[in-house]
Amino acid sequence: MLQDDTVIEEGSAAGTQGEDGAVADAMAGSEPVRVEESDEAGQVRLRCQLVEGQLHGPLEQYDAQGRPAMRAYFDGGKLHGAMAVHDAGGQLVQQCSYQDGLPHGVMKIYSAGRCI
Repeated sequence: MLQDDTVIEEGSAAGTQGEDGAVADAMAGSEPVRVEESDEAGQVRLRCQLVEGQLHGPLEQYDAQGRPAMRAYFDGGKLHGAMAVHDAGGQLVQQCSYQDGLPHGVMKIYSAGRCI
């Protein structure tokens, strides 16, 4: 669910979520829509792209200090490609790959910066 401070960009137009349904209209189209959510302090917490209302392309989540928390790739709303998860200190804790929404290949788990 989008927050009140969600910024969307479609083509050259940009706006924020409001009660007029502008976000919903933009998300339903076939053109890519970039979404960026920020917290109350203005720190970016989420960046992603939607096509026809579904995640498509990179999704990046950040913690309150702006460090990466997760980066994943989507295709048509399904995980597809590399995914990396970081702990609260910003250290990489998991790497894996997805194909058509399903895990694909080796999942690597890290502890103290080392693959275990």
